[in-house]
Amino acid sequence: MMSLFHYIDAIHQQTDFIVSQQQQDCSYKDDGITVTAIETVYRFADGVVVKHQSEQDAIEDEQLCAESWSIYTVISMPTGTAITPQRKAITNHCQEDFWLRTHRIRQIQD
Repeated sequence: MMSLFHYIDAIHQQTDFIVSQQQQDCSYKDDGITVTAIETVYRFADGVVVKHQSEQDAIEDEQLCAESWSIYTVISMPTGTAITPQRKAITNHCQEDFWLRTHRIRQIQD
């Protein structure tokens, strides 16, 4: 069984494991505020396809970890492949960085 972390980490590292990616700008305005929304579909060398959706408001926010949304979803995988979890939702960049860091440490220890 493969962890979704493996694919998310490859996305962040921009490794050769990614064979193609298609990006679509889905940005919109909400009550006069521009929301940057990007959807990217990644195809990996092992046949797995992961969709990454991200959104961030264009509001100046003095918070160190301003709210943003990032969702990774496995949308296709070859028969016999098992990936867990199938979906990972993250609510800010600090949370995502922490999640990646802790999983990288676990991977080194295993």
